[in-house]
Amino acid sequence: TVAAVAVRLLLAGIGALLVEAALRKAGNRHALAATVTSWRFIPATLRGVTASALVRGEILAGSFAVWAAILGRGIAISAVILAMLFAVFAVVQAGLWRFTADAECGCFGSQGRVSPASIARPAILGFLALDDLERLVKVLRVGVFVTQ
Repeated sequence: TVAAVAVRLLLAGIGALLVEAALRKAGNRHALAATVTSWRFIPATLRGVTASALVRGEILAGSFAVWAAILGRGIAISAVILAMLFAVFAVVQAGLWRFTADAECGCFGSQGRVSPASIARPAILGFLALDDLERLVKVLRVGVFVTQ
């Protein structure tokens, strides 16, 4: 149905956005290191691990979302993973904005500062991922109802 295709396209788009952001970060390691260093709540000994985990996590979650959308399997799990990842991003951004006025965002590989907009972006993307899940459930229910 059109709704199912729309859900899959939105999920694939969000996943591709995450992969692209991770590749930007990986392509500019100096900027990524400066961004993570500006997050003062992370101990110096864990900054490299944090940067690596951030890039790898975005690539894995984004790739999974794209493949789930293409294959039509694992869509619900992917939507939940994306929603949780974006929730973490939003909470971290909110904490940085509240307690570290000069922290860098690192959002989508950019070098801007944390701001209300940098908090809103992952929150909106997380809601979109959950909206995908809700639409999928509705589509499946209608499909089950029609086929029975």
